Amino acid sequence: MKAHGLFRHERRRLEYVRSLSFLLGADLSLGEAMAAGGLDFDRTSRLLQAGIPFAEALRGSGLGFAESEIAILKAGELTGDLAVAASALATMLARDLADREKILEVLAYPCSMILFAAVSAAGAGLVSATGAMGEASAGAGWPALLASGGTMLFLGLLCGAALGFSRMMARGGPARDKALALAFSLPRLGAALRAREIHRFCLIARFLTEARLPFLSALRSAEAGLSSPELRRAAEGACGLLRNGRPPSEAFALAGGFPGELARWFALAERTGDPAKAFSMLEAYFGHEADRLARAAVALVEPLSLLVAGGLVAASLAGLVATSLSASLAGLTPP
Repeated sequence: MKAHGLFRHERRRLEYVRSLSFLLGADLSLGEAMAAGGLDFDRTSRLLQAGIPFAEALRGSGLGFAESEIAILKAGELTGDLAVAASALATMLARDLADREKILEVLAYPCSMILFAAVSAAGAGLVSATGAMGEASAGAGWPALLASGGTMLFLGLLCGAALGFSRMMARGGPARDKALALAFSLPRLGAALRAREIHRFCLIARFLTEARLPFLSALRSAEAGLSSPELRRAAEGACGLLRNGRPPSEAFALAGGFPGELARWFALAERTGDPAKAFSMLEAYFGHEADRLARAAVALVEPLSLLVAGGLVAASLAGLVATSLSASLAGLTPP
């Protein structure tokens, strides 16, 4: 399942950056690449022709680039390595898209199984209750009817929660922060999401420091790519401490929020004077951690979905048995 419809905006951004990287790698100028790029490049090309800087043109492209993504391309433009920057951004966007598609692929089977079990159980209970109430007595079908109603109520609450979460994410602002805080608070999935966020933060900061951007500017741009409200606050606090003259290791240790590995690696970077190397090592470490934690979270999905589906079927069967017994007793009771 590739979910082209669900992730069409992300896929458009990825194809845009991939095309830009390819065209610039073929020794075309930025203006020539815009002219040869196709429909998605037309709006950016017109803005560039009007004298608007490339970063501002990307904001007006209508493709929804994040500030951290624009910062990577802007750094490449400033250093003369825009093709390399576009290639690095394409790699990052491709990984983000693959992660989202993998999550959808993993959830598709258990969600469909729960949906099928809920609809089947509710339908069977409703049919049994209707038959029992018509043939035996008015009260015989109530157990199956209650089990059917409870199953449908559970299904409605599940769908309502999913719809509410998606609306909060689409609304942005504080509502989106609350939805993300809820996702990051989940036991194993939250840990995997958090590790992926830190990996992305280190990847952006590593590229920007390698492009010779000032360390604080690189951190501010990487901070813009964070989705977790907690990590974003921690990054803001660390940047504030850096502005006040604190060394990076001390700033990240005092700000909290981030794991202790950041402070330890920055302490080593302060001795070697190579923050890009520290970010590179942290990027590799948290990339591995994110993959490990994601596998652990996925390993729980199928057993939990089986448990939920089994519970729904068991509740329906209990209602059916109770209805059958009630109908039998009602038939044996003399008028």
